[in-house]
Amino acid sequence: RTGRLIDEAAAAAVAATLVYCLLTTPQYQAVAQILVDPRDKQVVSNDVNPSSIAADGGVTQVESQGSVLQSNGVLLRAIAATHLDADSEFNGSGFFGALSRVTSLWRRASDPAAAAERLKAETLQSLRKRMTVKRADKVLVLDLAVRARTAERAAEIANAIADAYLVDQADARAAASREASKDLSGRLDELQASVKKA
Repeated sequence: RTGRLIDEAAAAAVAATLVYCLLTTPQYQAVAQILVDPRDKQVVSNDVNPSSIAADGGVTQVESQGSVLQSNGVLLRAIAATHLDADSEFNGSGFFGALSRVTSLWRRASDPAAAAERLKAETLQSLRKRMTVKRADKVLVLDLAVRARTAERAAEIANAIADAYLVDQADARAAASREASKDLSGRLDELQASVKKA
C-alpha cells in the first residue's frame, strides 16, 4: 500500500510538471552591455590632468548610471521606440488586465487622458518587472537584461533601452557644453571689458 501511494504521488508530480510546462509561456532573455566612462568631464581646469577618476575607481559613477538607465525618461523613450504600450505582453491588456479595465471602465470613460496615463504607468511597471540592471564584477560595465516571450522582442527592447540611455547621455552632455560655453562667453566678455577699461 505504501509503495502504491509513492507511485501515485510520483505520477501526480509528473502530471503537474507536464501541465505546467504546457501552460507556461516561455521567457527569453537578452542582455545589452554598456561601458561607462567614469572620468569627469572638465571644460577648463588648471590641473595638468583634468580628467580624473574617483578614489573608488569609478564604481559610484557606474552605479549612478545604472539608476539613470532605469529612469522614467530613458524607459519611456524605449517604450515609444518599441511600441510597448500597444503590446499585450507589457501593457496589461491580457486576461487579468482586461478584467481590471472592465471593472474600472465607468471611472475612466469620461477621462481619456487618465486612461492614457494609466496605460503608460502599467507599461512602465511591467517593463521594470522584466528588466534587471547590474554592474559586472570588477569592470565598469552595466549589464542590462530584458525578458520577453520571444528572443527577438527581448533583444529589440534591450537595444532600445540602451539606445535611449545613450541618447539621454548625449543630450545631457550637449546641455552641459552649451551651459559651459555660455559661462565662458560671459567670462570672456567680462575680461574684455576689464582690458578696455584698463
